[in-house]
Amino acid sequence: MDTNNNNINEAFARILQELMSIRADVNHGNVRISSLENNFHRQFAVPPPLNDGEANETAVHQDPAQRSRLLTAPNHRGPRVVDANITGIPKAGLVPRYDAMLQRLHLLQNGSSVAPLTSNALKARRKILHSLAIEITNAIEIMHPSALSWNQLGDDDQRYFSLLLEEKAHSQGLQIYMCKKQWCARSLITQALKALKLRRRRADARNDASIKLEVAEEK
Repeated sequence: MDTNNNNINEAFARILQELMSIRADVNHGNVRISSLENNFHRQFAVPPPLNDGEANETAVHQDPAQRSRLLTAPNHRGPRVVDANITGIPKAGLVPRYDAMLQRLHLLQNGSSVAPLTSNALKARRKILHSLAIEITNAIEIMHPSALSWNQLGDDDQRYFSLLLEEKAHSQGLQIYMCKKQWCARSLITQALKALKLRRRRADARNDASIKLEVAEEK
């Protein structure tokens, strides 16, 4: 039984990884794979849980045990002490807020005597966070293809994907799990979903223009 479960888990992980890779290509190449998504959901609607030691970066997206652990203990890595805006500037933009957060995390991790992060270091860390957020939105697009915005996800899904992003960031040495109410993760995913929605609109517009051109050429 364990061997069969392991084989199923491995096959599922490979398929999900391939789907996420295809979806990334879709975002750039405007290729539609709705039928593949439907097959994925039909075949893997309720995947078997993975053993703790066998979970990996890809399978965690559909691991019910991992989801349950994250939702049950959202603060398992420690207290959340970083507010959403510590810039000292009311209504500060996202970049200043991210930078202030990263500086605070840098101090908390290395001590108050450490030199502050340079602008290039801050930019590199923001880039990592945005890349991880895109990975999460790719997973959201596969599991919730009709969701075009953050608000279209349920509360549990919002918490889960935010916590999942925090776990991924932690693996990169970025402790955004210290942010109160997961504000950083939620903001990053929200912005990534907005970018995804914009890419979809542009792709649809290009497809419509291409269809009109083909019709005109046939006349």
